[in-house]
Amino acid sequence: MHYPNISMIGMSIPGIIHNGLLSSSYIKDVKDNDIEMAFTSRYTQKVIITNDVNAASLGYYVSQKQYQTFMFLFQPLSIGAGAGIIVNGKILDGSHHFAGEVIYLPLDLSKDRSELVRTPEGTLELVSKTILSAMCIIDPQAIILFSDLITHEDELKKEIEKSIPCTFIPEIIKIDNVLEYILLGQMVLCSQMKGGK
Repeated sequence: MHYPNISMIGMSIPGIIHNGLLSSSYIKDVKDNDIEMAFTSRYTQKVIITNDVNAASLGYYVSQKQYQTFMFLFQPLSIGAGAGIIVNGKILDGSHHFAGEVIYLPLDLSKDRSELVRTPEGTLELVSKTILSAMCIIDPQAIILFSDLITHEDELKKEIEKSIPCTFIPEIIKIDNVLEYILLGQMVLCSQMKGGK
């Protein structure tokens, strides 16, 4: 056995992970890659592979006690946005682990996503419309946001208020480091798997 002191391998990666297969429409040539088999054929340890933003949402969830239902929105400087959704303290994966793939939302945008993500104004439009969609579907207590181009929650709230009364807008919490939540969430998932939960 390689590395006998390591009992489990945990990975958090972007894309849709369903039954050990990784798919992505925005990472070139990644369609139904059997990533789990690639690791289990080489190592004897248990392997758990998770969507990175789902891991971040779980990491955020266990780091606080205030919110039971929220969306963790990751809007990078590319079109590859994703969301981790926690409802009543549980990750919402969906039947095909497709939940949170906000890149597929049919939003009414002024320009193509690839153009919008290049500017603060474009990112503001994209993120506010994504949040509006989440509000209509899960009515979250909070939106946890990672985005380099949105610097203030207030401007985002003002943009959302153009479409919906402010009383329905959840708390918006901007974070600066997504990696710490991904790592924490992946550790929790590995711990749950090790404990047989």
